[in-house]
Amino acid sequence: MTGLAYLERVRRVLFRLTACRMGVLLFALCASFPVHAELLLSTWVENESLSAHLQILRDQDDLLTHEQARAAFRAGRGETSRRAWPQFGFTPDTVWVRFELRSALEVAGTWLVELRTARMDEVDWYVYRGDKLSRALQAGTQRPRHPSLLDHKFPVLPLALAPGEVVEVLLRVRSQTSVHLPLRVWSPIHYAEEQGKGESLFAAFLGYITALVLISLVLGLVTRDLGFVLYSLSLLSLLANYFITTGYYGWLNLPDIPWTSHMGTILPLEFMFLLMLLYLRHFFDLRTVLPRFDRFCVRPLFALTLLLATFQTLSAYRVGIQFSFIKALVLGGFSMGVGIFFWCRGNRTARFYVLGWLAFWLLFCATVLQFMGMLPMWTLPELPALAGIVSGMTFFFLAMAERVREIRARAKEDELQILKLECQVNSGLQEQTRQQQVLIRDLHDGIGGLTANLGILAELGRREAPDEKTRGHFQQIAYLASEGAEEVRGLMNSMETRNVSWADFIVECRRQGEIRLSPHAIAFSLRIDGDPSYDEGPGVLPGIDLLRIYKEALTNVVKHAEAGQVEVLLQFEAACFRMTIRDDGKGLGATSVPGRGLSSMEARIRDWGGRMERLAEAGTVFLFELPLPITPATEQKQMTR
Repeated sequence: MTGLAYLERVRRVLFRLTACRMGVLLFALCASFPVHAELLLSTWVENESLSAHLQILRDQDDLLTHEQARAAFRAGRGETSRRAWPQFGFTPDTVWVRFELRSALEVAGTWLVELRTARMDEVDWYVYRGDKLSRALQAGTQRPRHPSLLDHKFPVLPLALAPGEVVEVLLRVRSQTSVHLPLRVWSPIHYAEEQGKGESLFAAFLGYITALVLISLVLGLVTRDLGFVLYSLSLLSLLANYFITTGYYGWLNLPDIPWTSHMGTILPLEFMFLLMLLYLRHFFDLRTVLPRFDRFCVRPLFALTLLLATFQTLSAYRVGIQFSFIKALVLGGFSMGVGIFFWCRGNRTARFYVLGWLAFWLLFCATVLQFMGMLPMWTLPELPALAGIVSGMTFFFLAMAERVREIRARAKEDELQILKLECQVNSGLQEQTRQQQVLIRDLHDGIGGLTANLGILAELGRREAPDEKTRGHFQQIAYLASEGAEEVRGLMNSMETRNVSWADFIVECRRQGEIRLSPHAIAFSLRIDGDPSYDEGPGVLPGIDLLRIYKEALTNVVKHAEAGQVEVLLQFEAACFRMTIRDDGKGLGATSVPGRGLSSMEARIRDWGGRMERLAEAGTVFLFELPLPITPATEQKQMTR
């Protein structure tokens, strides 16, 4: 076969292959080339991922020693890593990793191998130089860090290599957390520069969240809004989880590391979930706006979350943390759904609430999926969570600010409405005062003048009367005129007075007793039982009615009792006022029919919620009891009458 015929046959074969077959062929060709486990270290290697140079072996029974694992790798049992960031999720297996480093420098140098995670429970380093074990070091959250390792939140192994030296490193990792192996090799200078940048980023995050906490607490104290307190407590819960998951808790050598590295990450999340539901109820006022939804949905969900949190603290970490991830998705979706519902109903504040949860949960779920091995780790797994916290909490703060703005706008509207009502009330009071003054002048000039003239004419008639009987009639007319004038003066005084204090009431009772009883040779005494608050009183209308009842009772004594002595007892208690009027006259009798005066007295005291009682004793004894204080509604009702 000639060369041209051979080329034509090859062309026909290639033409018949489909695009899919070509892809499969290319993949097979690429896969047939082995990945070398050795990394050549030179001057241009400053920050290199070891993922492409790793050989991985999974020990399901956790029985292999480092020598057995090394022999298994040499026998070809290890698998070559083909992922940019090896991840194994929540696995009970022990993971062994092998890689080699060769120095291409002409002088001795030091390199740093970093496992960029602080969440692994057990981390063992085995360094072989030649065929001999050079060093064995341990780290992890469940054991103390070896002093030869770098003092950092992540396990960092320093390696000193001579020119052309090859170092073989075995790494054993076992953890209840999600197992991932972000291994990198650094030059010391570049490592120091990058760590400074990273710590500056974390410090900025910490400062930003701390500022939000302080501002929200100050606003909570100023506005007395529970939402700011719940918001700040949620931030503190996230900070607690952040300190543990990022390794700062262990790096600072804080106490109880074995427990806090596991349950210390679950409890802040669960506390945050509970605060989230409480904040949801408060932010949208579900107890008032949607009481049935709050009673039959939000409250049971709160109780279920609390119950599951108790279960998670008693279960294994691997089970509890996955429950937290599921609850995060469910509660996050539920909160967003409620926010969208209120947003659609016209609540402008809800838009920031929805955007906050959306940003937070998207980035937080990205971190969760990275830890579970379902997403590639293109960066440190805590960075998406930090970005989610910053963006979400910023939107939440905007929501709180918008809520405060709406509250202030509503308060301003209410204030303007109150000012408007006050202006109307002041105008009404001014008009009422003007009318009262007109009425007082009319009473003084009209009825007051008539009673005064009537009293003068009665006195003139008495002096010129031809006989004693006629003089008695004119004297009675003068007395009635004096009573009418006194009633007019009392009515004018009550219209001008804004309040009747107990001191005024007691003074008036003494004055009326002496004026009405002394001319008829009736002894009068008044006693006070209790300690009245003299600055307070029954009020204008109740006080006027009490005085009228009192004067009517004294008038009845003068007219009908034929008494020689009257005793008045005023009793002040916390809940009621009692007035007892006792005389030693002939009494009304058990079968006497109450007249118009007694009926009027009973009606007046009953209108204020009190009662009148006539005691069956010698003479006449009346007991008047009035509850205190008089309610504004009752007084307003009496004023409308």
